[in-house]
Amino acid sequence: MNFSMKRNFYLRHPKQNNMKPAFFSAVILFLFMHIQAFSQQPPATVLDGKQYKIDLMKDGKLDSKETLVFENGMMDALECHQYGFSATRNNVKQAGDLITFMVISKSEKEGTMNWQGKVTGENIEGSVSWVKQGQATINYTFKGTEVKSQK
Repeated sequence: MNFSMKRNFYLRHPKQNNMKPAFFSAVILFLFMHIQAFSQQPPATVLDGKQYKIDLMKDGKLDSKETLVFENGMMDALECHQYGFSATRNNVKQAGDLITFMVISKSEKEGTMNWQGKVTGENIEGSVSWVKQGQATINYTFKGTEVKSQK
C-alpha cells in the first residue's frame, strides 16, 4: 500500500484516527499537571532538617537571639514571626564542607530581611539586613551552632 492509499484509509476511518490524538492529549495533560505540582515545591537542600540557635549582633553588641530552622527547601527565622516574617525559600550552595545560603524574607508590614550565611560543620555565621520603608537599614551579623535533635 503506497502513502496516498494509507492516507485515504485513515481519512475514511475516523474512529481509528481519533484514538491517537486523544491518548497523547491525555498523556500531555497528565505530565503538565505533575510538572506544575513539583515546580511549586521548593527543592530539598543539604540544610533540610537542621536547626541553629544564633546570636544577632548589631554594632558588635548582642541585640537578640534567634532560631533558624531549615526544612523543605525553606528557612524559617522563628523569632521573626512576630514581625510578620515566615518560612521562605532559600538558595543553598555547597562546595566541599562549606555550605552557603541566601534568603530574602518579606513581611507585608515590616519590610524585607536579606539573610546571607555560611555553615561549616556545626557552626553557622553570616549577616542580615533589615530594610523597611521609612527607617534606616538595620544591619546585623550572626553566629551560632546547630541544635542536635534529641531522639
